[in-house]
Amino acid sequence: MSDFSGQVALVTGGARGIGFAIGKHLGSLGAKVVLVDIVEATLSSAVATLVKLGIQAHPLVADVTSEESVQQGVAGS
Repeated sequence: MSDFSGQVALVTGGARGIGFAIGKHLGSLGAKVVLVDIVEATLSSAVATLVKLGIQAHPLVADVTSEESVQQGVAGS
């Protein structure tokens, strides 16, 4: 699958490294990207970078090792 138009990609660890690269790549293929990370400042910067590249990206601050944290993050977005 090389066209992700209309799809949503939820990328954990998305604020940097491999997670960020995956989000950037999927976004370049047309996906709407939700980057998930625990560090809000780094996450905001990563999302801003993708938006500047024309990628529709959104942050979700959550610790994916904690179900409660994920639920709170989703409820707050």
